[in-house]
Amino acid sequence: MGLGLAGEGKEEIEPEAPTQQAILFLREQYRAANFTFRPATFATWLLMVKAPIWSAAAGEAAYGWVSSERYPSYGYMLAHNATTTWEHWNAGEIEISQNHAWLNSVVEFIRGHAVGLQLHPRSIGSDWIMVSPQPFGWRQLNDDWGHAPGDAPRPLTAASADRVTAVSRPVVAWRIEGKMNEEGEDEDENEGGTPMATREAEEVLRIIRRRAAGGVGESGTSPGEQVPAMRVVVALASLSPAVRHTVRVPLCKADPSAAARATASCLPYGTAGDFEAGPTPAVVFQVDGYGECELTAPWEC
Repeated sequence: MGLGLAGEGKEEIEPEAPTQQAILFLREQYRAANFTFRPATFATWLLMVKAPIWSAAAGEAAYGWVSSERYPSYGYMLAHNATTTWEHWNAGEIEISQNHAWLNSVVEFIRGHAVGLQLHPRSIGSDWIMVSPQPFGWRQLNDDWGHAPGDAPRPLTAASADRVTAVSRPVVAWRIEGKMNEEGEDEDENEGGTPMATREAEEVLRIIRRRAAGGVGESGTSPGEQVPAMRVVVALASLSPAVRHTVRVPLCKADPSAAARATASCLPYGTAGDFEAGPTPAVVFQVDGYGECELTAPWEC
């Protein structure tokens, strides 16, 4: 955010500055209202679609809002048996549409941020796909968005979605696997954490679960081989040979050595990804022209 000077002493606001100023305003309102969002249509779009790009902590706050059952929230809708988004937050109590597009920005939040399936900023005609999953609820971020006391969401453990573009229909599913709970049981079998998935991508999730159960995986896991204590698996399908795919396999913390332990089933053996630091560290791979690919990286918090 900032101001730049342009000729004759006139001030010219940078293109992204108004958006960032609006997001900062949302943050102040959120904190003033005891960590509760009360946005209307445009503000909801800012929070769900734009804020997570600008601030990783804003994405965490948005995920908490999506997960919460406090009024007003999307979780509140689900708790009141909603199957579509409402026209207003209290549509379950008044005579107003319960199938309306005004508050459906949550769909893009799930697909574009939780699943991480987006067009690359330099894409032309849908020729470049960016896959950048965000396992919300795991990382500790130094920011003043925060959550209400006792209202921190459960960590997100899986998500999947597809996106129809002009030239392809990529399907992405990711899952954190191998985590053991305090009783020593595999949380994958006990529905630990919170999953987000669409029906179109369920088959890809089944591939992940089958490989995690001990089947031969193209990423190098063989029957009987112990799965690492914890890793994140990203599976892609329906890829087009004419489309580039940049895949950011997320890391829980910034560890450059994780790049050497990451794998990609559709790339030549020994191909290493590039470590990328920042608030949301990741191992980055370039994947082009394959029908299916499974990428993994250690998840060490």
